Amino acid sequence: MEKIQLKATKMVPELRNLSYERRLQRLELISLEQRRLRGQLIETFKYLNGLNNVTLERLFERDCNVRTRNNGKRPFGVSILYMGWDRRHGYQLYQSDPSGNYSGWKATCIGNSSSAAVSILKQEYKDDLTVHKAQLLALRTLHKTLDITKLTHEKVELATLMRTDGTTKLHVLDADQVSALIKEHEAIEAEEEKKKQEKAGGSGSSSSKKD
Repeated sequence: MEKIQLKATKMVPELRNLSYERRLQRLELISLEQRRLRGQLIETFKYLNGLNNVTLERLFERDCNVRTRNNGKRPFGVSILYMGWDRRHGYQLYQSDPSGNYSGWKATCIGNSSSAAVSILKQEYKDDLTVHKAQLLALRTLHKTLDITKLTHEKVELATLMRTDGTTKLHVLDADQVSALIKEHEAIEAEEEKKKQEKAGGSGSSSSKKD
C-alpha cells in the first residue's frame, strides 16, 4: 500500500521532483505507517476508556504482528513481557519473542538465567499468593538467579499492577519499600538456612549414636 501511494503521488506533475514526505504534505496526506499508528492510538484510547470490548490478548497479538511486519522491525533477540487487566479475563501476563509469537503465563521471566528463574517460579508460585508474598517470591527468584551476592534497592526495581477505584494502576515501589522487602527476604532466608543446619546436625548426631 505504501508503494502504491508513493507511485500515485509521483503522478502529479508539479510534485514529481519533491521528496515523498513533501509530496504527502502538499497533498495533505499521511503515510501508511502514520495511519497504522493513529489506528493503534485510537484503539488504545477506546480500551483505556472502556469504549469497546477489545481484550488484552488482542492488543498484544496486534502489537506482535506490527513489530514483525516490514522485514522484521523488532531488534534481533528482544523479548518483551506485557502485563495488564481487562474485564473479561482479569489480570494477565504475556511474553512475546522476536518471531512475533506470544504466550500467556501466570509467572515467568526473560533475560539471563531465565530458565533457572522459570523453574523456581513453577515450583513455588501458587494461585492464592498475596501481593506481598508474590513480591517476596520475586526477590527470592532474583536472589537465586542473578549474579550478585546481595540484593539492594539500587539493583532491584519492583512494581505492582493493581485495580483501584475502577482504574488499573501501575505502582513502582520506592527505595524504602524495596529495602524493607529485601530485609524481610533476608530474614526468611536466614531462618531457612538455620533450620537446614539444625536438621543436618540432628542427622549427624543420630548417625553417630548408631555407629
